[in-house]
Amino acid sequence: MAEAAHTVTAILVIGTIIVVAFIVIVTVTRNAKVHYVCKGDKNKPLMLFIHGFPECWYSWRYQIVEFSKNYRVVAFDQRGYSLSSKFSDKKDFTFEKLSADVSEVIQTLGYKDCVLVGHDWGALVAWSTAVNYPHLVSKLIIMNCPHPTVFSKYLRSHFSQLRKSWYIFFFQMPYIPEWMYSLNRFEAFSRVFTSRVGVRSENMTKDDIDIYRYAFSQPGAITGPINYYRANFLNRQEKLPKNILKMPVLIIWGKQDAFLNHEMAAECSKYVNNLLIKYIEDATHFVQLDRPEIVNNIMWQFLN
Repeated sequence: MAEAAHTVTAILVIGTIIVVAFIVIVTVTRNAKVHYVCKGDKNKPLMLFIHGFPECWYSWRYQIVEFSKNYRVVAFDQRGYSLSSKFSDKKDFTFEKLSADVSEVIQTLGYKDCVLVGHDWGALVAWSTAVNYPHLVSKLIIMNCPHPTVFSKYLRSHFSQLRKSWYIFFFQMPYIPEWMYSLNRFEAFSRVFTSRVGVRSENMTKDDIDIYRYAFSQPGAITGPINYYRANFLNRQEKLPKNILKMPVLIIWGKQDAFLNHEMAAECSKYVNNLLIKYIEDATHFVQLDRPEIVNNIMWQFLN
């Protein structure tokens, strides 16, 4: 498994800079393994990145290079994705299990806490981790994703968000979503990134798209990601503990998001004591890829 990863992703190409990163498989639970990429001095603080849908660790390529200057940067494939363990039962993708994976990764890497960064579904898992394991999160950085409880309530009360979230209901169907996304070498995933709601072309090349295709071509690598939606459909998102987060939280939100209303960011203040929100007017849902320089600058300001 690690050897296969080397053939495609051992070298990150960002602009004209070539950066060698280490590909590792680490056991995190009795029955799950997580594939991750790491860069930076082991003696530096940990910054842990969690990707969203339909992505993989490679979505953090611009941040891996940038923040490895001051941190031990780790970006991992969530369970069900790419080279990490696959599961066919949706019960293996609850918030409890996903956040437990993050907890195990942090501790297995030998750290007591980390700066936790998440986007999209990775942000939902990051929120859940901060709620369930607050002692492991020194700072929380969220990109284009509200607190799970905020999203669940907002979806029920705002038709504009309900309309944008049509695919969540589609994903509840068995087999058909997997079949649709597998057509034409995962062309549907490609269109997500290359359409007007995706990532500007200079930041998402054909070679980049091929890495995502490789990730989803792994056996079982479509069912797992879709099972995230099946396992945590609507009301399960409100079952998180209601404790208020005390660590500093930064929300970065690209306002051209075609999938999530940016108004939900402000609603998160009900669940966070120390919240900073930064909007990027011309960035899409995939904000860390669409506007990496701006995102990195906002992150540095927050971290410093």
